[in-house]
Amino acid sequence: MNRLIAAPWPSACLLACATLVAGCTSCLPRSEPAEPSGPVAQEIVLSEPPAAGEAGGLFGPSHPSLRATVEAIDHAAKDPLVKGLFLRFGGMKNGWATVAELARAIARVRAAHKPVHCHFENADNASFALLAESCDRLSMTPAGYLDLVGLAAQVLYAEPLLDKLGVRAEVVRMGRFKNAA
Repeated sequence: MNRLIAAPWPSACLLACATLVAGCTSCLPRSEPAEPSGPVAQEIVLSEPPAAGEAGGLFGPSHPSLRATVEAIDHAAKDPLVKGLFLRFGGMKNGWATVAELARAIARVRAAHKPVHCHFENADNASFALLAESCDRLSMTPAGYLDLVGLAAQVLYAEPLLDKLGVRAEVVRMGRFKNAA
């Protein structure tokens, strides 16, 4: 009977020692990554579209803000150790203004005579059009999708409504064309 009670103690002591060793190794100082001694290519990863503001949720945005992203790109343009920029974009569902701001920042890197490579996972009209204009080289994940639908316009036919309201439209014609008016 005493033998059954005493059996768990060696494994409990072993577990306590392992926990102690693991706890002590986490307290050791960690060495910082070495500063680059030569030219480097800086990589900026945007797995999500940049947040518009600085504060997002309860603990702030989980991804960088637009301002922080533009500052990182500008740092790459000014840093003499950075010889090129690699931008990795996740799903880019941004408005034209956000993408235009990123494109202007990328243009500043190119003005510093540094190559810019843009890699997309997914892209839509705004992100692809403006960023493709700004980057030296483009690549895309083989499983990604390129959502280019172009600009759309819709014609509203309001003649019956105008007739009911008693509004008469004056149409200026430049030649004959079917039933345009």
